Amino acid sequence: MGTLLSSYIFPHPPIIVPEIGRGEERGAANTIEGCQRAAKDIKDNNPDTIVVITPHGPAFRDAVSISVQERLNGSFKNFRHPDVRLQFENDLELVERILRYSREQGIMVAELGPKLIARFGIETELDHGAMVPLYYIAKELSSFKIVHVCMGFLSFDELFKFGNAIARAIAEVDRGFVVVASGDLSHRLTHDAPCGYSKRGKEFDDLFVGLLNEGKFDSIISLEEDLIEEAGECGLRPFTIMFGCLKDYIIKPEVFSYEGPFAVGYCVAKLEVKGRKIEGECY
Repeated sequence: MGTLLSSYIFPHPPIIVPEIGRGEERGAANTIEGCQRAAKDIKDNNPDTIVVITPHGPAFRDAVSISVQERLNGSFKNFRHPDVRLQFENDLELVERILRYSREQGIMVAELGPKLIARFGIETELDHGAMVPLYYIAKELSSFKIVHVCMGFLSFDELFKFGNAIARAIAEVDRGFVVVASGDLSHRLTHDAPCGYSKRGKEFDDLFVGLLNEGKFDSIISLEEDLIEEAGECGLRPFTIMFGCLKDYIIKPEVFSYEGPFAVGYCVAKLEVKGRKIEGECY
């Protein structure tokens, strides 16, 4: 029987990669410290496989997507650093089971393999939403497989069900797993924000961090649509998939860091798995 060891929220600004930031990353020192702490914690858990859920891979309107190639490679070439590269083996056994349980739930999943990549001209490398967390994790842990999941523009209910399909698949594979959801909070925190300023950006971030600390994941998923839209976030869908993974578990949340440099909210958090719920329990 597989074991879900723990789960984490990571932000993904490329500037916090020192080779890219070249000193500017110091403006997000708390975030970097949080990422390092989370990576060390993952090392202590010593997972066989890390499921990475990202908002910046191929995103379809009617499907989530998952990489099905044997080896997964990525670099920061889009940020002028093709030399900063990572390579991982894909956990195809887990992928197969995720696909099976997703179909049972009626969730459409696009398989990111050679045919689909060629048909849509999809970038073959791992996206920066996956690469930034993996950069920090790979500094601490050298031997693990990954599963690369990309959010889709499905309903939050469907994304939650997809997360539960991931959890069911994990339970079948006799290894240890960690789930990482990559996402930033509001992109509209200051008047010079590239996405424009909204006073509701900080409102969203404060509410999200507070609810996360209290373990009220259902309330996060149920935030009002206008607030989500005004915040200009990119993490809520990956986080919702992760919350679906955790549905049947007792969770102890801990926010490692939150700050809003560069007009964007960055949160690093651990959602520690303490055991399975008694049947009938909910968040």
